[in-house]
Amino acid sequence: MWQEQMPKLSKAVGVVFLVILLSRILLPSISPAFFDSPEYLRLFENANFFDSLRQVHNPIHPLFLLVFWLFNKVPLGTTLLRAEFLNGILGFLTMVVIYKISRSLIVTVFIAFLPYFWLSQVNLLYEPLLIFLLGLSVYYLKNIRLAALFFALAFLVSTTALIYLLPLLAWIWIKQPKKIPAAILTLSVYLLACGLIYSLITSPAGLFLNANSPLNKMMIKGWLFFPRVVRNMVVIYFNYLTIPLGLVCLWLGLRKKNLVLLLAWLVAFFLANSIWHAGMFGRLSLGLTILPVFLISQIKNRFFLAGLFLLLLVQSIKLVVPYHFQEIPYWQEKKAVANLAGDPLLIISNYEEPYLQGKFNYLVLNSPQTDEIKIRAAIVEAKNHQRTVLITPQAVTTPYFQYDGLSFHLLSQGQNHPETLGQKLMAEFDLETLMF
Repeated sequence: MWQEQMPKLSKAVGVVFLVILLSRILLPSISPAFFDSPEYLRLFENANFFDSLRQVHNPIHPLFLLVFWLFNKVPLGTTLLRAEFLNGILGFLTMVVIYKISRSLIVTVFIAFLPYFWLSQVNLLYEPLLIFLLGLSVYYLKNIRLAALFFALAFLVSTTALIYLLPLLAWIWIKQPKKIPAAILTLSVYLLACGLIYSLITSPAGLFLNANSPLNKMMIKGWLFFPRVVRNMVVIYFNYLTIPLGLVCLWLGLRKKNLVLLLAWLVAFFLANSIWHAGMFGRLSLGLTILPVFLISQIKNRFFLAGLFLLLLVQSIKLVVPYHFQEIPYWQEKKAVANLAGDPLLIISNYEEPYLQGKFNYLVLNSPQTDEIKIRAAIVEAKNHQRTVLITPQAVTTPYFQYDGLSFHLLSQGQNHPETLGQKLMAEFDLETLMF
């Protein structure tokens, strides 16, 4: 009986992975979505890789830059298409690794079609490479040296890999407690070597003490840091998993007796979601949001699983497929700006700046360089010389309503700041809005 079922299972696995592969390589984003994307595209095109390392802003992702810089040599369409194609392949390989770890086709399929997990693999991001390497480090846990090597490589992709260290050690402690000393020692050696590599290209402050670090956020927000992170955790958990799957995973997690692993995951998830605005609503926790899905292998009711997966698939398709056919607002603005006549002065938000840099003059709002007095003086001077002054819609609402990676995100405006600077300037100088 078992031998008769094996060919059917193998065929099913093949069909599932073909669908996953096609879903990744046939639906890439038609425009670069993230704040860093225009910079990365330019760096991938540099003739000299070391020039790219010197030009990139902190935090630096050296292995990500190297892998994608090398792949950009492949004659395959545009730089954006090459990068997104590589991420699609990495996403597919990640699902192969997850299948090898979970030994469950059901778990693999659920994770493959998590909405934002899928979206991350058809965009220009470093997360697909990071999660792939982290997956390999888990898969090779029986060989501590190999597992530590893949974790170190993930660390060279991004220092956010450290967030995943606690769950990894907890898993080793549960499965192979005698190997914990060796694991800590080996990981320390590899991470020290990676630290030396980082020290050659950036400073410790640029590596860990940037504006997005949890420590910096804690210093700025004070005690409010903690309730805000809890808020982030709840929103991101259900946003990434969808509410039906999120509730099921939460229910299964509460039944789980393995409190060590659950606590380690919770701490890591807290740290990852201390950064709310990084990309698509805390994309740093992408790898962590897939872990609860492993619990669904405990569900034996096929009809319940099928219904749950159908809801997940509908949610993903509604998000991913329309996204494939539309350009992000910044890309549309770039085209509109290219067609502007004369020499207009453009007022933009800091999120738009990487896309709208050009030969025209512009002022940036919500930036460390923003100076209200200088901006008002520049607007007055431009109007005195009969120049057109345009403000983008997002410069009007910045920093409370901006396109951030994959969708618009909202921040609480509050009573202390009833008007944005963009709204004040628009009313004060009767500015026109950039149309696109």
